[in-house]
Amino acid sequence: MGEERRRAVRIPLEMVLSIDIITDFQSHEKTEISVITRDISKGGISFAAEKILEKGSFYKAKIIMPNHEVLGVVIEIVRITEEDGGSKLYGSRFVGMGPEDEFRIEAFRLVCENMSSADNRG
Repeated sequence: MGEERRRAVRIPLEMVLSIDIITDFQSHEKTEISVITRDISKGGISFAAEKILEKGSFYKAKIIMPNHEVLGVVIEIVRITEEDGGSKLYGSRFVGMGPEDEFRIEAFRLVCENMSSADNRG
């Protein structure tokens, strides 16, 4: 997904996240995969993982934001790139996210921008 296709501003966000693979939309495997997030936007989240994930696969995730907002989401892997050292960086999009959760991410982005602006002024 190139810069021209991104519609939402990405916010740096590092945390450990566990995701469960969805085998179909009726159930999901209880196999948890730990990933390290890189950034988030109201459209998706990127993360690094040691486990090989397939493009087009779906996962259930519970994201606990730094402001303690909890988002229960489904993600689809849409991009895979290799980083230095051979680890994989995955780009995902949120599937079926409601406007409430989009608002929570957007509010978090605004808080981060305001904090960054204050740091640059002070």
